[in-house]
Amino acid sequence: MIALWLVGCAYRVVLTSSIPAQVTLPSGRIVTTPEEVTLRWAPFGHQRVRVEARDHRPLEVDLRRSEIRLHHYVRDTLGRPATLLGAPRGEVHFLLIEEHGPAGTWSAGEVP
Repeated sequence: MIALWLVGCAYRVVLTSSIPAQVTLPSGRIVTTPEEVTLRWAPFGHQRVRVEARDHRPLEVDLRRSEIRLHHYVRDTLGRPATLLGAPRGEVHFLLIEEHGPAGTWSAGEVP
């Protein structure tokens, strides 16, 4: 049982973003949001993804640190047994920020 836990598990998650964006997965595969993907969880591994969109700041996120935690697996297994049958575990939404000049150079129309 411990060996199985150390090997890791595959899980499905939906990746979305505020605008359509290119996401580079840990495997090197590139997908466009929104997209349902299968990722591999390992207890000591990382799940770094890079999100890019034209005229927006690039974003790098380690899903291992924020989304993919052991307690989430336990909660999902007990509370949402459909995940054991392949249903997506959840959704990760990326909020992208437009590129702009340094502070003090923005026009009134650029301020949210």
